[in-house]
Amino acid sequence: MTPENMTNLAMDAIENGQLTHADLKAYLSELFNACLDDYDAYVRELATLRAQRDTMREALEPFAKEAANWANFVSDDERPLIGKNVTVAEFTIGDLRAALAAAAPDWEDLKGKAPNATGDLSSEAFVRELRDDWI
Repeated sequence: MTPENMTNLAMDAIENGQLTHADLKAYLSELFNACLDDYDAYVRELATLRAQRDTMREALEPFAKEAANWANFVSDDERPLIGKNVTVAEFTIGDLRAALAAAAPDWEDLKGKAPNATGDLSSEAFVRELRDDWI
């Protein structure tokens, strides 16, 4: 149902005496406050989740850096040899590559990192202009 339909239904209910302005005002106020409470809770949860994600990414960085040391021809199921006594690692090269992928930033993390990078062009127009220059 659209906001316009909801407004029309509310106005009809008021005109028919089924709903007073005071009732409508009280209901909308209650609804608005409930939405604000939900929004505040979501914002707090999002901040907590982002902080946890950042902590996990930091913990993965050494493994992600190590993954870059292994050539692409080394298979994901290979286990590196570690130390002077040549111990086989519990992790695989695939685990290191997964850490590399997980440590990479999301698009959302990059948003706003280079303001005005496209000048006055929209992102789409900017990419089209670059593409046309390459052809």
